Amino acid sequence: MKELYEFLEPLIGTADGFSRAAYEYASGNVETLLSYYAIPNPHDDTVELLRKQRVTTLLEIGIGELLQVREREGAEHGLNPNGIKLVSKWHVQQSHILTTNYDTLVERLAAAKEYTTVNGGKRKLFYTDLYPIPISSALSRDGGTVLGSDYPDTFTLYKLHGSTAWFKSTSETHFDPIFGLSHKQFDNPQHQKFIADKRRFIVPPVYDKSSLLNHESIRNLWWQARNNALRKADNLYVIGYSLPETDAAMHVLLWEGTRTDAPAMNRKKSLFVVDVDRTVSQRYAEKLGSYYDVKDCYAGSPDAFDTFVEEYVSDK
Repeated sequence: MKELYEFLEPLIGTADGFSRAAYEYASGNVETLLSYYAIPNPHDDTVELLRKQRVTTLLEIGIGELLQVREREGAEHGLNPNGIKLVSKWHVQQSHILTTNYDTLVERLAAAKEYTTVNGGKRKLFYTDLYPIPISSALSRDGGTVLGSDYPDTFTLYKLHGSTAWFKSTSETHFDPIFGLSHKQFDNPQHQKFIADKRRFIVPPVYDKSSLLNHESIRNLWWQARNNALRKADNLYVIGYSLPETDAAMHVLLWEGTRTDAPAMNRKKSLFVVDVDRTVSQRYAEKLGSYYDVKDCYAGSPDAFDTFVEEYVSDK
């Protein structure tokens, strides 16, 4: 977050409405800075609202550009072999994966090898195979034909905060289609025309995300995450998500994921924290220990992720 905060500073002075005072008020906290611009205050007049909307859009662009730079740098060093092993296991188990990340790392890992499809063939997984909501290919906007998917039985990826590769209308409607591009398509300059009049569909890291999650497809995505993923799960594995205080929506989602219409059937699920920082597991135990049996066997080690993958893929 510190890197992102510093990355946004050059916008000050060049972006109309992006003030030094607001930047300094945030004191290095990205959530505070973005919350100031993305969440309307009751005392904002019409001009102020428009000014903040413009800056919010510029901040979204900045976030997207920074993440794309980091993804390209990562791609130059190759994909993590353990990441590919993990995704392969998800494919076999048809797992449900919830993520608050904007990047396309999971989609890149899914496209790194071929998998068996429902008709017995083999091919790499395309990004539209993974999402539980319809994401329209941006390439279809010129009237061309986009081949459909045979939707292999694979894992489901719930991108709860959107994606750097998803795009929406600039008119802020809550029902227009969400367009997408694969990571390879997005890196192709010839495809930029398909998204030139759109803005990225990402929910910035702000304190109150409720007003930013009103698109009907995203609301359905969260509903499915609760009912089809969390409530039906036996075990949860949380990889690198620190459960920040500012993400109230995720706190509620994880709590509601333990509740059912039959209270007598409610039971504690096991929640394994995979993180180099052991205090993260302590935070989960403090906030959600009444609803989950929090396990810290993969927390507190520099090799936490690799240890977890080794045991997870071997069913130890």
